[in-house]
This record gives sequence, C-alpha cells and structure tokens, in this order.
Amino acid sequence: KNKPVQTMFERYLQLKALRYIDEVIPYQTEQDCEDILSTLNIDVRIIGEEYKTKPFTGSSIWHLNYSFPPVPPKMIDAGFELLAERFNPILDVFAECGVKFALEVHPTEIAFDLYTAERALEALGHREEFGFNFDPSHLIWQGVDPVEFIRAFPDRIYHVHVKDAITTLNGRSGILASHINFGDHRRGWDFRSPGRGAVNFEEIIRALNDIGYNGPLSIEWEDSGMDREFGAREACEFTKRIDFAPSGRAFDAAFEEGQE
Repeated sequence: KNKPVQTMFERYLQLKALRYIDEVIPYQTEQDCEDILSTLNIDVRIIGEEYKTKPFTGSSIWHLNYSFPPVPPKMIDAGFELLAERFNPILDVFAECGVKFALEVHPTEIAFDLYTAERALEALGHREEFGFNFDPSHLIWQGVDPVEFIRAFPDRIYHVHVKDAITTLNGRSGILASHINFGDHRRGWDFRSPGRGAVNFEEIIRALNDIGYNGPLSIEWEDSGMDREFGAREACEFTKRIDFAPSGRAFDAAFEEGQE
C-alpha cells in the first residue's frame, strides 16, 4: 500500500462530512478491521486463506490474445471454464445476500469487448448476479462502439463510468501503445477528461435511458495532461450537463391529443 497522504484524523473528518456516509469506524490494522467486521451483523464474507494466492479478476488467457504462436480453441475455452470455477462460488454467496457483481469490461480482463463479454455470460450460465460495469473509454480505442455494447446487454449494465479516451494514430504511433506510458504524445491512444475525448456521451445517455438504467454515473477521471483539481470540477459539471431523464411521451403526442 502507498504511504497515506493524510492522518487518520484528517481522513475521519473528511469522510464524516459526507452526507452519504452514515458512520465512520476508524481502525489501525487489517486485523482490527476483521475484528470489527466480525462483531457486525452484515452480509459480507471475508475472503479466506484458501484464496490468498488466487487472482479473482483479470484473465488467465489475456497473454494469448494475439493468437501466435497458434492458440487452439481449447486453451481459450479453458480460460472461461476457469472463470466459472472461480466465480460461481462467489456469485452463490452474492445470490444469498442479494448482491450483484459488475465486472468492468477492460483489456486484461476476461471480458474486454462485446464478444468476450458474451462468452463470460455464457460461461456463468447467464446468472443474474453477474453483469458489467460499463466504461466507454476501454471500448472506444479498441474500435468498439460503446452504444452497441449497451444495446447488446440492456439487462446487464449494473454500473456506469463516465470516462473518456481518444485515439491519436498519426502513422507512427500504434494502437497497442508501444509500451509507452500514459501521457506521452507518442502513444496511439490515451485517456482524456470527460468531454475532451472521442466518446459520444450524448448517445450513451440516450442508450442508457432506452434500457431503463437508473444507477449512478460514476466519474473515473484520468488525464495525464490536465491538472486534476481543474479536471475534477470540469468533469462534475460536464456529467451534470449531459445527463437527462428520458421522455415519458412522444414529442408529437400533443397532435393526437388535439384530435381526440
């Protein structure tokens, strides 16, 4: 873990001031946290020692993405079978607790685009506890239309990130980013503050309204070229501006009413 930039007391005061937080319980160590949780009657399972060395997210087959040397289909199948083996017991507990899991569709995850998201759902038997955290920034630079993703999974969008990205291919840069870090102009794509990239948030909001999504629009801000405090304020203003409720009637309904 990174060294804290705030004292516990400073963090306590900051969290206590948030209107959405009912109670703040300070603790010093991970053991303190487990001891506190063990005294509370809540539907949370503390991950046991048997899972200590096992990765829960990510993909066991991401390194096979290029398919050379040739990758037989059974190797890809095995990756999705492993997903089911690891996640079904967790999702069983989620079902008992009435909790849904939203996997962020993201390169390096088992589901990183529309078709791999379909395969992930198939591997888990389309159980309702498993859905997606929709983040358009991870789709747009791959060439996947974020709106098409929403329309492909209208009942599986459990959470939404407002995050932007842009491709900057110029004949020298590559879409795989050439092992160049974020913020370097030589990359073939990069993240941008919401509204300053290539994501069409207008159509995304309309598509989310079409599927009846009424969850949060959670800003995930990453822009190496912008001051983050400026970016945070701008991103909040942008998100409030682009969001709107769906219409409850057709725009020309008044004409029909006048003819009755």
